[in-house]
Amino acid sequence: MKKINNIFIPKWNTERKVNYNIIKWILKNNLKNLDILDVPSWNADLIKTINKIDNSIIKKWTLIDKYVFPNDLESKFLYYNSDFSEIWKFNEKFDLVFSVSWVMEFDNISLFIKNLKKSLKKGWKIIITNDNVISLKDRLLYLFFWKIRRFRLFLEPNQPTFHNIPIQEIYKYLIENGLFVLDVKYCWYKKSDLLFFILFFYLYIPQILYIILKRSYIPLKIRYKLFPISSLFTRHYIMYITK
Repeated sequence: MKKINNIFIPKWNTERKVNYNIIKWILKNNLKNLDILDVPSWNADLIKTINKIDNSIIKKWTLIDKYVFPNDLESKFLYYNSDFSEIWKFNEKFDLVFSVSWVMEFDNISLFIKNLKKSLKKGWKIIITNDNVISLKDRLLYLFFWKIRRFRLFLEPNQPTFHNIPIQEIYKYLIENGLFVLDVKYCWYKKSDLLFFILFFYLYIPQILYIILKRSYIPLKIRYKLFPISSLFTRHYIMYITK
């Protein structure tokens, strides 16, 4: 586990280094006195860790989670039991909105992103993280077994994490809702992900040519951010978004 200010940053219900990178980004930008929305809360673990590192960062934190209720919240935290892909009935505006490893769970992703935009103050940020499903390992699994690493071949009724959402689909929903991607960071890999390292370069050559030559409304700089070479071997990505 990574440490910041001698405090361990657990992975919780995501990949390693995801929460570490989010907290590191907050500290790097010296953000203070924030009104933050967290969807979902993951039992408020991210909140508690940020408060341990620097309790001046958060002014108020609103949690939205349909399944988990954090039992030991302090007075400056609000909690709503809701699914954020439904019509959002509140008018609060937030400085920072988190959705860590959850976007694939929603039935209506476009409405979910629309709700995020509605809840964000002008000029502030949304952070969405999700599993990378375009890695070389995922591509090989799909080639031989018709599945990718994160999802089973046979989905059972009521099984969670059932939406296979590539990053370009999330980008499409963001643009359609008037949001802008500032940066994309891919993070975390296992040593086993590097077994095919020699193939990364051979595979990336045709991919980068396609990225450059393909006609698209997406600026070339954003295309590089969406599909860097690290997307071939990492397991998760973080999108920094504004409106």
